[in-house]
Amino acid sequence: MSVELEFEFEGILYSVVREFRGKAMSANAKFYKNNSLTTTGAKEVTSAIIKLTKMSKDAFMHTLFASQKELTSLSTLKNEDRKKMIRKLLGLEKIDFVEKELVEKSRELKREIEAFREVLLGEDEIKLKQEQIKESVTVKDAIAKEVLSKNEELEHIKLRERSIKKELELLSKTKEQKQKLFSELELAKNSKSSEILNQVKLSAELHQLEHKQEELKKLEPVKAEYTALQDQIKEQEKLKEFHLKKEGILKEQTLLREQYTKSKTDINTLERACEGYEEFVLNAKNLELNIAVLQESVNAKHTIENELKAEMAAEQKQIDITNAKIAKLHELGSEGACPTCTRPLIEEYDNVINSLVTVVNETHQKKINEHNKQLQNVVTQKAAFEAEAKVKEKEFSELINSIKVIESKLQDLKNAREYFVHVEQKGVKNKEELKELEQYGYDEKLHNGIKSSLTAIEAQYKHSLSLETELKRLVLVKADLENVTKKIEELKATCQNKETEFKLIIYDDVKHKHQLDEHESILKTVESKTALLNEIKV
Repeated sequence: MSVELEFEFEGILYSVVREFRGKAMSANAKFYKNNSLTTTGAKEVTSAIIKLTKMSKDAFMHTLFASQKELTSLSTLKNEDRKKMIRKLLGLEKIDFVEKELVEKSRELKREIEAFREVLLGEDEIKLKQEQIKESVTVKDAIAKEVLSKNEELEHIKLRERSIKKELELLSKTKEQKQKLFSELELAKNSKSSEILNQVKLSAELHQLEHKQEELKKLEPVKAEYTALQDQIKEQEKLKEFHLKKEGILKEQTLLREQYTKSKTDINTLERACEGYEEFVLNAKNLELNIAVLQESVNAKHTIENELKAEMAAEQKQIDITNAKIAKLHELGSEGACPTCTRPLIEEYDNVINSLVTVVNETHQKKINEHNKQLQNVVTQKAAFEAEAKVKEKEFSELINSIKVIESKLQDLKNAREYFVHVEQKGVKNKEELKELEQYGYDEKLHNGIKSSLTAIEAQYKHSLSLETELKRLVLVKADLENVTKKIEELKATCQNKETEFKLIIYDDVKHKHQLDEHESILKTVESKTALLNEIKV
């Protein structure tokens, strides 16, 4: 939904378009100056209009704008109501509200003044109060002098308290420093002891590793022999694999020969079973055509049969109509009217009846008899065609079943030929692989002998591997031992320096306690003096 407003200001044409979009009816606006877009956005357009007209929305509504409804009702109002309406249009109703509030507050203040008049003092009471004030001032001066004296005494005590406090702070710092140095000294001594213990452990471990290093040198030939035996084992395993593969191929070749013979026999059997397939298919097509021709003949005879029955029914209907006329003439007698020309019959009565009977017997009945003969011939021919069609359909069904059996065998023949080709190709491939494997020989006794030799030295080989793993720490242990030795020397120097610093710090514990007691006593005196001074001031 959108609304567009055009207005002219200072000779320039402006237009505002405000829109509400979507289900949420979100507001948007555009501001044009001489058909050129200058501002977009609801708030931005409002600000631009206020800046242009130098007038807010409320000012515009109260000065230049009035709704049609308000202007219409203005002419029908009484003088007092019209005055209220005009003040509302001019925005003066806020001033009326403020004026009313001020009047109410003025009345309330007058009431309060009248209420307090009863409790105000008289002239005699005022003089008495002035004398009491002078006496109070004299007493206050005396108290002020006493307070000044007490303040000086209190300041002297506080000065002493601050002096003692500084001495206590210095003693506390000295104590903390000495305790800190003592802790650092103890920590350095403990660290030195720990490092010495670590040095002993590392030295023992280094000695063990050096011994294992000598042992590993003695086992180097065993390691080389074990590696060579492993290579020989791998070679024998490979030869064994070739040997097993060769045996597997030979067994497979035996099976393939059997499958080859069987597959060839199956193919010959299936080929004999599928002989005459094309002849069966041709006979089926011929039978299908014969059945279609017979069915067309049956349909043609059926059409003729229906046509003959329809003609016989029409002739029978004419006979029924003529017999009805004859019956009507018998009922009317010779005095009746002719059914054709409606004249009285009189002498022609018998002739008319005989004529109608002749029409029935010689014309209509004769045609019915002829049609009946034709119908019997058609029905007989139709039955013969249907019987022949049934025989042909039975023969066709049997032929189709035979064709399906042969087609199934043809599929089997196709699969058998494919399998035969597969067996043949597999046999050729196996022969090629056997030819390649002939160059490899495998000796099981030699293989087992190498395994026994490998097993005999395996424990020594594993021990050498474990020694190699342990000796990886040799370099690290040497480096750690060197670092620990350096650290022990550093800690020895640190301990000597800390001991020297500790002895240089002078701290008197008895003096510290005495100063703490004195400081606490002075604080209690300051507290009591301050309380007394506050009581005097009160």
